[in-house]
Amino acid sequence: MADDISISIDADNKIRTLPAESFREAEQLEEQIQGFVEKMETFSNTVQSLIDITAAQAAQIEKEKLNAVGQRLKVQMETDNRKRRQHQLQILIREKEATLERLAINYASLEKVEKEQLSIIEKLSNNEA
Repeated sequence: MADDISISIDADNKIRTLPAESFREAEQLEEQIQGFVEKMETFSNTVQSLIDITAAQAAQIEKEKLNAVGQRLKVQMETDNRKRRQHQLQILIREKEATLERLAINYASLEKVEKEQLSIIEKLSNNEA
């Protein structure tokens, strides 16, 4: 077992238990891993940015949906109010027409009474003269 271990000194005068080639490969692998970790962090940040943007857009969409529903209800209420007001005005017109008809009949009746009274006054005036 002791024969399998090789001890060497590198260019920086450090003692190494790995063969120089294996150590270089390990360093290269470490550099590749570090590059991969940096790329993963960049990717993670990009994904997080996309998630944040999507969440903000979803919130804006929900806000616009609520606004659209509110506007639709407002339009519907305005339409209902206009129909109700039109109905009230039609009722008022019918009431005014009925009042006008009643007053016209009353006026005609009063004219008739006035004619009769004038006729009676004239007859009485003619009889006295």
